Amino acid sequence: MSAWNCQVTYLDTLDHMAHASAQDIILLDEQMLNESTREKLASLQGPVIELVGQNKQSEPPESCFAASVYKPVHRRALYAAIENALLQEEESDAVNLEEPSSAPEQQALVLLVEDNLTNQIVAKGILGLFGLTVEVAENGEVALAMLKETTYNLIFMDCQMPVMDGYEATRAIRELDPSSATPKGVPVIALSANAMKGDDQLCFDAGMDDHVAKPISKDRLGEVIELWLGKKHS
Repeated sequence: MSAWNCQVTYLDTLDHMAHASAQDIILLDEQMLNESTREKLASLQGPVIELVGQNKQSEPPESCFAASVYKPVHRRALYAAIENALLQEEESDAVNLEEPSSAPEQQALVLLVEDNLTNQIVAKGILGLFGLTVEVAENGEVALAMLKETTYNLIFMDCQMPVMDGYEATRAIRELDPSSATPKGVPVIALSANAMKGDDQLCFDAGMDDHVAKPISKDRLGEVIELWLGKKHS
């Protein structure tokens, strides 16, 4: 974080956070959350980013919750969470200064890369609950062809697929030509049934930005959508 010119203060207790301001972003390990610390966090104005273990349910204090980042913490995921928290603060500060817009919010276009029909139906159904438009590719090779022709805002990528798996496809995405309709920096979220330790690191090494373990939950997808699209879909 120092490389991002952030001033960092390390604390092993919340007792010294009474002087935290609304401009401070708090990164909190889930293991520090209990009834007492939740009460203390509720009195703070700064946004909280919770660091959560894989396959655990995030239950952050709603009044100050900004995002969840799953451990082991990946640089790009943490950066996106901090950026999202800052954007939320700016939007909150500006809400009383701007005229309300009557234009409808533009829906994001999501590409789901998944070979299993049942998984396609389940994932599309959950993503549709967030107001997203979803298109499906049955393997990485088909996905790459679609990315060159259509602009997608977010990609959910199954790791194990025939023809071209998610790892190979993501490495190819990161090398997309500038002429591609979808830019090579598009967020790619791994979908993996393998919950073994280190599986998420394989995803990050391939160039993926975040990891969602199967079976997919609505709450976890909601966190990922809000984090990587930079706005809430309800």
